Amino acid sequence: MKKKAIENLVEALDDEPIDKDEAERAVKELGVDVAKMADRVRAKIAAADLESARRAYAAEVERLALRRAEPKRPRDEQIAIVRALVAKVGPAQASVHFHKFEEASDEELAEMIATLRHLLGEDE
Repeated sequence: MKKKAIENLVEALDDEPIDKDEAERAVKELGVDVAKMADRVRAKIAAADLESARRAYAAEVERLALRRAEPKRPRDEQIAIVRALVAKVGPAQASVHFHKFEEASDEELAEMIATLRHLLGEDE
């Protein structure tokens, strides 16, 4: 019984699109009470403190906007700073986002420097 339920769930969750009748059949076979599930989701949404989350998000956006701007520097100096910051973060962690920094524009380098300093907590 449990194995059949798991097989039904796997079949229902595959990426193949299904029509309304198939969806209703799958829900019935899985024993899902859609109305009850929707009520639970609505209750969780209603209980969430969305206003608090919005305020926290707005404060973070403002804090990031107010961080000190990187002064204009010669390109080779910017590249040297990015290299030094990447070394502090660790090449494995930074390589995903900063792997082609030598090809970046001067503005992109300045943003990378600000981002890396933020990640390292050096922008406060």
